[in-house]
Parts: sequence; structure tokens; C-alpha cells
Amino acid sequence: MRTTHLIILFLFNTFAFAQADDSQVDSSRVYYERILSNATDKSYTEFYDISFILGHKVLKYAESQQDYELMCNVYSLFAENYYYLNDSSSSNLYINRSEQLAKTHSINSSIAKNYRIRGVSLERNNLVKSEYYLQEARAYISTKDSFEYVHLYNDLGYFYASIKQCDTAITYLDIADKIATKYSDKAALIYTKLNRSYCAAIRKDLETCETYILECIPLLEQTTDQLARTQVLENLLELKYDQNDYKAIYEIKDSLNALYRITYAKNIELSKQEMANKIRIEEHKKVIDVLKQKETLQYEKIELYNDLFYVGLVAIIAIIIAFTFLYKHFKQRKHNLYLVKRKNEELEKATLYAEKLSKLKSQFISNVTHELRTPLYAISGYSKILKEKNNSKSLSAYIDSIEYSTTYLTELINGILEFNKYQNPSTDDLNPKFWDIRAFINRIVLTFQVLTYGKENRLIFEISDKIPSQVEFDHIKLQQILYNLLMNANKFTSNGNIYLKINDLNIDESSKTCLLSFQIEDDGEGIEKDDQEIIFNAYTQASSNYNHTEGFGLGLSIVSKILKQMGSEIKVESIPGEGSIFFFTIETDYKEEASLSTRELKGYPADYFKGKSCLIVDDNTVNLHITKWHLETYGMQCTTTTSGEESIDILKNNSYNLILMDIHMPTLSGPDTVKIIKKTDKKTPIIALSAVDVNELEVDITQLGFETLITKPFNTEDFLNVIDQSILPDVG
Repeated sequence: MRTTHLIILFLFNTFAFAQADDSQVDSSRVYYERILSNATDKSYTEFYDISFILGHKVLKYAESQQDYELMCNVYSLFAENYYYLNDSSSSNLYINRSEQLAKTHSINSSIAKNYRIRGVSLERNNLVKSEYYLQEARAYISTKDSFEYVHLYNDLGYFYASIKQCDTAITYLDIADKIATKYSDKAALIYTKLNRSYCAAIRKDLETCETYILECIPLLEQTTDQLARTQVLENLLELKYDQNDYKAIYEIKDSLNALYRITYAKNIELSKQEMANKIRIEEHKKVIDVLKQKETLQYEKIELYNDLFYVGLVAIIAIIIAFTFLYKHFKQRKHNLYLVKRKNEELEKATLYAEKLSKLKSQFISNVTHELRTPLYAISGYSKILKEKNNSKSLSAYIDSIEYSTTYLTELINGILEFNKYQNPSTDDLNPKFWDIRAFINRIVLTFQVLTYGKENRLIFEISDKIPSQVEFDHIKLQQILYNLLMNANKFTSNGNIYLKINDLNIDESSKTCLLSFQIEDDGEGIEKDDQEIIFNAYTQASSNYNHTEGFGLGLSIVSKILKQMGSEIKVESIPGEGSIFFFTIETDYKEEASLSTRELKGYPADYFKGKSCLIVDDNTVNLHITKWHLETYGMQCTTTTSGEESIDILKNNSYNLILMDIHMPTLSGPDTVKIIKKTDKKTPIIALSAVDVNELEVDITQLGFETLITKPFNTEDFLNVIDQSILPDVG
């Protein structure tokens, strides 16, 4: 389908409410006007081949009747078709032909229409020319031609809205509104209101924008224009994206997909019928011509060779039978080829659509994770600064909790990027290591206890003494499971108890394996029996007497998918009003050796980078402060700047052992800045320091001129290791 704003501008041509001319027209002209309207409709649904066939049929009639206005309209249609087929030469040929014919015969309505088509289509990339043609069209339009009149002023309204001159746009839309309200078919009024909503959206007045869109909904019952229904839903979908109303987004998407399927199926069926009818007509004409020739030859033979009459008759019958057989064979073969071609086109369109959806989904996840990483980097950095400067033992536990929480959130964000893997679980994606399970759970409990204070809940942790100290598991995924289940319990419990119980079901000392059971129990609201079957579905929440609205209904779905990946499953038992129990089992290896999973710095002394210098370039001043603190803690001398332009000026008079640079910066981006620096300095290593993950980049980081990429927020040890490996020993 064409872009949204173009649909608003020219879909009026399909309106069923077009007003009849005051003068009487013969039935033939009415018939061909309907064919032209059908051809225009095919153009807007991108069936250009059918549109050209129907258009040529109308053109042949118009030429025979010297109906110059109808000829102008056909030429205008061909110009638009070639424009959207990217054939600018043919498009200009037909629009010029239409204008010349209209001016020669003083057909003002056609001149106005051609100027309007130039303004909204052919010259839409040139704002000056687009405005000129739209304004010129006003000089030739007449209020008697009410349909074209409404069309033009609606296009003017949209044009000025698109260049953010909303006051001017409203003036033209008011004029269009007065005429549009008179039509029994409300499609014109719908598009006028959609343009008003567009103006409101530009003014950031989402409430008014939504009001205009909602006013369109009851009007849909008073129009036969299916594309108007599609446009209303698409505009409402864009608004809900801006409002972050995800529930409404998925409902509207379902409605749009249903409408697309219906419209597409109808167009395909109509196109098949029209092409089949045309093929049959052409083939029948050929058969008739052949039969006429045979008949003439037969009469000649009868006159000249009366004695050979019966022989000739038998020959003709044989030829007809053979021709009929060949005709049927050819027709069937051609029909089969046509079906194969159509199926291939459908498959290609479906493939492109699926690729587009996949790209949009990946882009959305990338944008969200990037926006989350930036503030997390600030929180993580300042927690390390607080920990370094804190002298109060009473605050140490809280600072440790903040530091752990930011680490968990960072790992969770990285997990979001792998969320699609959960659609097709695979044990190859697991990364199990041996961990001290008691220390691991204690950290989760410490962090989660802070969250229970607001609802006056008590978190109680119980673990069997028989469970070995060192157990092998993927700590990130187990952390996600327990955190989601504890959050769910806390959400539906007030002034109650939440239990986290871990027991051993079986310990095999010969194979060093154990079967552990995890149980999260609460005495909260409980879950109805019917809801217990659906709560693990994505975007689904159980009904609640307390009308909880927080969350998107993804937590339990993620838990279910991760456990499936681990070869397990989540189960629930609940009594409404008494509480719920969620439980699962994990079979894993164990050992009794000391833990090897505690992260420690390899031993960088405080003056490790003394005598070394670094230029830090980042448009976020908070990020600059944190990165600078990390490096100065180990003796590095740091210079900071917030733009690529300033960094280039600084490097003209200074040299550094290392440059750290953000990727996304206003005015001059990180990669563009690196290109300029590398022209004069190919020696100094430049490392990308950004919230962008390496997997989100479309090209390799080295192709952008960087040595490597450090993703914010980072682990201090990993950060220092990369700096140590990349830094220039001496500044020449």
C-alpha cells in the first residue's frame, strides 16, 4: 500500500458520493464514467495492469465521441499510474497531454485537477512547486464542481499541515468541511477530520487529535469507502503508539489485519475475473474471425467445386475439431501460467511484509534497550561512586542493593534482545555455571525485600540443608524466573507473607546430579480456576477484585518459556481469597568445591594508568562524569567534551593515549567524527562507548573506524581490560 499521507490526499476519487452534473448525460457516458472510477480504484489498490486496461477502454470511447473532458481524466489517471510505477518520463508525457488538451478546449475543471495532481503527487518532493500548483488550481476550480472543490481544499489543508502551518491548514479545511457535510456519503467528511487530527498531532495536542479520529468512527457507518475505514484505524494506531497504549495497539492491529485480508481477497478475486473475461473475449474474437474466413472459403469452394462439397465439409469439421482442442489446451495452459504468476506475486508480497514486520520489531527492541541503558549507566556509575566514598556502614547494604539491581537490570536488558529465542526454545542458548546457590538467592532476597516494604509484606526464604553449596545453572535466566514470580506474588498480596522455598527431591551422589524444587507461595488474593489456564499466555492478566493494571502480562509468559528452554515447566495451585503457590523443578549438576563465580578485579592499582591521558566525547554530561571518574580512579588524566566538533578542535593542539567516543551525538555523529580525525591521526586508538549493543549495529564496529565497542553500562573489570589492551603506550 502507498504511504499514509498520500492516501489522505487522493483517495477521494473512489468516493461513491460524487455529485452528478446538472446537465443531462447519456447512459453511455455514465457507463464509461463508472469504468473510469473503477480504473481509478484499481490504481489506488496498486492493480495498475487492470487500471490501464479499463482506462484504455474509456479512452477509446472518449476519442470516438470527442469527449475531451473524459480524455483529460484518462490521461491524468495514466500520469498518476506511471508516477507510482517510477516511470517519470511517461508520467510527465500524459500529464502534459492532459493539460494541453484541457487548455485548448478551456476545460477548467480538468486544468484544476491536473494542477492538484502535480501538487500532491508529481511535485510533492518540491515544496515550492507543490504549493504553487495547489494554489494555481484554486483559480480554475468552481464551487459548482463540489467534488473537486472539496478534494482540492482538503489537499491544501494537508499540505500546509505537513509543513507545520496549521493555522493556514485549518482555514482550508473549514472550507472543505462546509461542502463535505452536505454529502450523504461521509467519506469526504472523514478525511477532513483526519486532516484536522493531523494538525492537532503536529501541535502535540494528542487529546484533540484523538477526538477528531474518534469522531470519524460513527461516520464509517455512513460510507461505502473501505479505504476510509483503513485510514481511520491506521491513524488511531499511530496515536496509540504515541500514547503507549499497547492493549489498544494490538486490538487495532487485529482489526487492520482483518480489513487488509478482506480488501486484498476482494481485489484479487475481481482482478482474476476481469483478466479471465478479457482473455475469453479476445479468444472468442479470434475464433469468430477464423470461422468467418473459413465460411467465405467454403462458399467459394461450393461455387467452384460443387463436386468437392462433401470433401470440403469434412475438412472444415476436422479443422474446427482440431482448433477447438488446441484452443482449449492453449487456454488451460495460459490460465495455469497466470495462476502460477499470481501465486508467486502473493508469496513475494507476503515475504516482503514479514521482513518489514521483523525489521520493525527489531528496531523497536533496539530503541527501547538503548533508551534504558543510558539512565542505567548513570545509576550504575553513581552507585560505584557512592560505594567508593561511603563511610557509613548503615548505608553499605543499600548501596550494594542498588549496585546489584543495576547489574540485574543490565542483564535483563541484554536478555530482552534474546527474547525472540524463547519463541523457539533451545538448550543451546543456556549458559550454565557453578554458583553458590545460597549466596545467589540471598542477593535476590536482599534486593526484593526493599520492594515489599511499600505493601507491608514479609519475604521468608527457606532452603534445605541437604542441597549442595555449588550448583550448576544459568544465573541470568534463574534470576529472571524468581524475580518475575516474586514480583507477581508481591503485586497481589498486601500485609501478608511471601515464601521462597527450595528443597531437594533427589540427590544422586554417583552422577553428581540433583533435582531441586522451587516454590513461591503467598497468602494474597488467589487466582480463579478459569484464569489459571490463561495466565501464562503473553499479554494476559488474571482478573482481580483490586483492579490491578500494572504490567503488560509478560512476566509469567517469560517464566514459562525460559523453563521450557530448561526442560521444565511452571505449575500453579491457588484458592481465591487464600493465596497461590507457583512451583517448578530443575535437574542440575553439583559439586562441593569452593565457588569460582565471584567476580573480582584482576588487580589494577590506583595509579595503573598514571601518566596516560584520554579524551572522552559524549553529549550526555552525566555519562561524561561517570566515565571520567572510572578512569581517574586508576590515575588517568581525562579531558571531556560534549560534541564531535569540539573534540576535533581539541585534537588540533593536543595528543592523547586514547579516545572514548559515543556513537549517537547531535550535529556530528561518532562515526562521522572518527572519519575526520583519522584523516590526520591514524595512530591514536578510538573506542566506541555507547548504549548500543554490538549486535544492534548494521556493520562491523571496525568499519566505522573504531577499535572496538564498550557497551554501557559495563562491568568495571571488562572495561579496564579493554582500555589496557587498546591504550597507546606513548603519545608521539
